[in-house]
Amino acid sequence: MGHLADAYNIPCGFMEYGWLPGTYQVDPRGIAGQSEYAVNPRMFETLEVTNIYDVKKIKQYIIDCKMDTRTFADTEEDNAALLRLDQNKKNIFLVGMDDHGMRMNPQNEYWKKYVSNVVESTEETLILLAELCKRNNWNLIFKPHPGNRAYHYETDFENIILVRDMEIDKLIKLADVVVSIASSVDYKTLIYGKPLVQLGIHTLLGKGCTYVVLEKGMLEKQICLALENGMTEEQIEKFDRLLQILLQKYLWDDLSDRSLRYGRSTDEDFLS
Repeated sequence: MGHLADAYNIPCGFMEYGWLPGTYQVDPRGIAGQSEYAVNPRMFETLEVTNIYDVKKIKQYIIDCKMDTRTFADTEEDNAALLRLDQNKKNIFLVGMDDHGMRMNPQNEYWKKYVSNVVESTEETLILLAELCKRNNWNLIFKPHPGNRAYHYETDFENIILVRDMEIDKLIKLADVVVSIASSVDYKTLIYGKPLVQLGIHTLLGKGCTYVVLEKGMLEKQICLALENGMTEEQIEKFDRLLQILLQKYLWDDLSDRSLRYGRSTDEDFLS
């Protein structure tokens, strides 16, 4: 539909839940890796930032309210899995992407341009991480995307701690480093102040607030840097600036029932 609208010069936009809980995003190009500010990562660099929003207060509000936590369950199976965590080891948490639900061929150019040019699936990333965690004596926690509940990840590694239903906030807090291709959990990870190692092409790429993996051989080094330095002061500063700009220019208030309001007003033209 977007292609047809473009062919006939009809104004068109794409709407999705915003990366920041409590918001919507409306974009003339697409969502995730296709969005305007993912394709043009430096589009906000020259914009003047006015401190309209108290970003630190908004981040704390999202944490306190556990906004966008989605449906979860406290199951015996998940709790038993977490009991396997070695308390003397660092925790690496892999967030599963909905690559099966996307039904997209990872061999095609769209995937490499808009999803990831490093890995072709969550399962490939899981196997890479399992090898690294075994070699470096790290715990590996893995939560598949909720939409992939019926899918069974076939690996030969026994060191994968698989949780399916537990609340994402708890897993982020347990993590020393979060690894992701592309997920709505990415922004929440940074809101919690945890270091994010990203292998995908999405809206945080090029913004200076994550540890970026450009090829498979970089993954181990970036995780080690993230473990050593955490989310740095520079990354926090750049993330806060990004949130300030997004809330003023790009993300819209979803009008949900909450005491703290933020995001652009829906009284404005979405495609202006």
